Amino acid sequence: MRILFIIAFLVASFLTLQGQDTVLFKSWVDNQGDIFQINDKQIIVDGPHCFTGTYQYKVLNDTLIMRTLSYWDDPRNKGLIFKISKLTGDSLMLKPLNNNAHTLFNTKSLITLVDLRIVKDDSFVFEKLYFSSSTCWGKCPALTIVIESNRRIKFISEKYTGVLKGSYKGSLTKKEYARLIEILKRYPVDSFPSNYTPWMDGQTHHLIIWHNGVRKEIHGSIDSQLTQDLIAFLITCHRNAILWPSFKKLSQLSSPPAKAGN
Repeated sequence: MRILFIIAFLVASFLTLQGQDTVLFKSWVDNQGDIFQINDKQIIVDGPHCFTGTYQYKVLNDTLIMRTLSYWDDPRNKGLIFKISKLTGDSLMLKPLNNNAHTLFNTKSLITLVDLRIVKDDSFVFEKLYFSSSTCWGKCPALTIVIESNRRIKFISEKYTGVLKGSYKGSLTKKEYARLIEILKRYPVDSFPSNYTPWMDGQTHHLIIWHNGVRKEIHGSIDSQLTQDLIAFLITCHRNAILWPSFKKLSQLSSPPAKAGN
């Protein structure tokens, strides 16, 4: 009977840990736009206010231990140690327990993260967007685009954008415009840094978003996991837009408009 009890206890403990792991396996985000992406093998940390990196990890009861792959078996490396203060289906709270953990998010305070899939800012009011991208060592598309709140779009194709060449104007479809707004509402735009480090021989971007009466401008190689969906949309949205050639040169697009109403 005692043996059966021990076996039952071990099975129950295993299932609890498995359930905990399953809840952990998702992309979490804090209120500054930092991503904490967890799967069954590793944790990827990325964002404008934290040290990015990929880590192996293990969970011991309510303790999360993270180490980089190259130092996983090094006994001198204590890793990054957090206490899991809270874990539910849509929220995760971590308490840094050592200096390495403090450094990751640059705080000693409790870190609150939520399931990225439920994040949505319904107070976000889109006004206007300007975006330009450069070429790179390969064939990165170079283009300039302006999108307004009435779905109107101005587009300049410079290089590697497909069949379109030159200047165009037109409109986004309702479906594509709704997709853009959905992307913008999901991410804390104002928390993004104004300057991302340019990649050597990589594509660089210039992005300005007007919303709720404010202007947010970003330069550099915008490569955060939080911005991937937005950048991918802006580089490809002309493919599904209703466009016609503009007989007037849209050269003024090469310099961002000073006001949202321009």
